[in-house]
Amino acid sequence: MNEGQIVPTDLAPTGIADLDLALRGGMSRGRGYMISGDIYSGKEAIARHIQFSALVRGESGIYISFTKPFHQIISDFSARGQDVRPFIDSNNFGIIDCNYLHHGYSENSLQDAVGIHKNIKLLNSPLDLDALFDADRGLRNIIGYNGVTVIDSLSDHIILAEKQGVPPHSIINHHRRCKDYFAGRFSTIGIHTFDKELCKACIKRHKEYEAFLHALEDGAIIIDKIKPSARKYFMYFAVKSSGVCTPKFDFEIAPDNINIFGMIDEMRGAENMEGTEKNHNVILVAHNSGQISVQGDATQNNINATKKPELTDTDNHKGFVSKVVKTLFSAVAGYFKGGE
Repeated sequence: MNEGQIVPTDLAPTGIADLDLALRGGMSRGRGYMISGDIYSGKEAIARHIQFSALVRGESGIYISFTKPFHQIISDFSARGQDVRPFIDSNNFGIIDCNYLHHGYSENSLQDAVGIHKNIKLLNSPLDLDALFDADRGLRNIIGYNGVTVIDSLSDHIILAEKQGVPPHSIINHHRRCKDYFAGRFSTIGIHTFDKELCKACIKRHKEYEAFLHALEDGAIIIDKIKPSARKYFMYFAVKSSGVCTPKFDFEIAPDNINIFGMIDEMRGAENMEGTEKNHNVILVAHNSGQISVQGDATQNNINATKKPELTDTDNHKGFVSKVVKTLFSAVAGYFKGGE
């Protein structure tokens, strides 16, 4: 593919069939999406699952890490039965390790580390934005401009910048530049993870940054707790461009798959998450290949029964999305007015 070629927008499956159904086909190519949630809520596992599903379909992928070394990224995939090494060797997958010195490498070992594979790029600093952009573009010239790019994570990148005295605005503008260039002009899907609790602990104006980043994205997978004191999470997907907001999904990150325990339709837009009943009768399992299977005694009728008619009526979704978008842009407007 030649640089500068415009690719029409279409849909790509996420590899989670129930989510694809709610999104009416999948995620739009050429768009940027944020996965927002607490630490250990499953953000990275969902991002890797979507990316690996694209690799299995024959598309390309780039994983940009600001905290984990490249070999840990490979291990994280392998821990869930997703071996990315063949895709690295076949020029379909690459990794950009943005902080190799922090990961235990030395200047003298840089040449040896780079020699591991041409599709693994090591950067001296995550704050060298020109080097990051060049590494990203150079890697895409090898593996192509389609598929899924994962950035793990935006919150880590902002925190690293603040700790070293770099204005977080420059980091946000960099990701906007990359989004406009790679996602907006080509068929790349950008997935950016964001740890709101980590940012809350480390950044004074974390809410403004989160709202600003959300405003730059075309959609978001929101992972939240069923209630503040619970350890159980649910997720839903909001897409600004189409006004679609999916029902809330009760889900579980398993060692080798992602389990979806039906939809929590009655919780759509609810502020009080307590006292709602969840349907665990139907368990849909999204496998590494992107296929879907049914566990237990569930039948196709049971599966259809979990999908309520309201799903095809976007009126209920639009009201909730409108409220979310207004809140985000209100926070962004407050940010530009200044003040700590």
